[in-house]
Amino acid sequence: MTEKIIMIASSKGGVGKSTAALGIATALVRKGRKVLIADLDFANACLDILTGVQDSVLCTLQDLARERAAAKDALVRIDIPHKKAKRFSKSDPIRTGELWLLPSSVGAVDGEFFNDFSYAQNMCRGIKEASELIGADFIILDTGAGINDGTAIAATFAESALVVTGQMPVAVRAAQSTAERLLSLGVRDIRLLVNSFDAKGVLGGAHRRGLFTVIDESHIPLAGVIPYDYGLLLSHEGLAGALDAADTAFDNIASRLEGNNVPIFTGIKNLRKLKKKICL
Repeated sequence: MTEKIIMIASSKGGVGKSTAALGIATALVRKGRKVLIADLDFANACLDILTGVQDSVLCTLQDLARERAAAKDALVRIDIPHKKAKRFSKSDPIRTGELWLLPSSVGAVDGEFFNDFSYAQNMCRGIKEASELIGADFIILDTGAGINDGTAIAATFAESALVVTGQMPVAVRAAQSTAERLLSLGVRDIRLLVNSFDAKGVLGGAHRRGLFTVIDESHIPLAGVIPYDYGLLLSHEGLAGALDAADTAFDNIASRLEGNNVPIFTGIKNLRKLKKKICL
């Protein structure tokens, strides 16, 4: 397998890691990619709720780790409303992407990774087996707040990390500390994802941090910016919000993960016009 393995991380809770992970995964699926998303937020697993499949979960990553189930038993397919299917070249057929979830148990106990190394080995093996079963092009590893078992397990085989932050000072500082810890765990390709970026707050009297300030204070190169979008708030509640600017931003990030050079704010007209004012 030559799948790309990307972990989503932040030591700050509430910055939207799971919605960002799901948004990127969905954008990749709509580009014709097969994506496996694994919920490594052991304390507050929520991807099954965000995808609406909580009643379909029979086995979890914890069952794989304890060798109580096989990867095929834990996989749950997620239905994604497809836009127009993408043809990669004239000689290639049109490809239809797929999204599969490996859910986690709700309120799973943290600490088993450090107490029993075989636990982590079995979980990593289960994720790789699931990836091979579906022929995944990408594996997205969603982790919980802080540097915990899920983060440590993801760092053992992730090729790159997207550190999620908002504009608030505590989130930016958390992004910096997260990057430092990930480096200590062996992750070398670390990029910043600014979520729910409030352009009006930068331009108005709120004096919110501009994009360059967030990048400078976090000391992390930028991977993408997700503008504030009410649909994202609805998705936090597992509701089908109509995304506009955020959907386009996720599509841009997915294209960059595929290796394409896509400028920031491509396709987001209102932010492109304000780029010089909101970046400082």
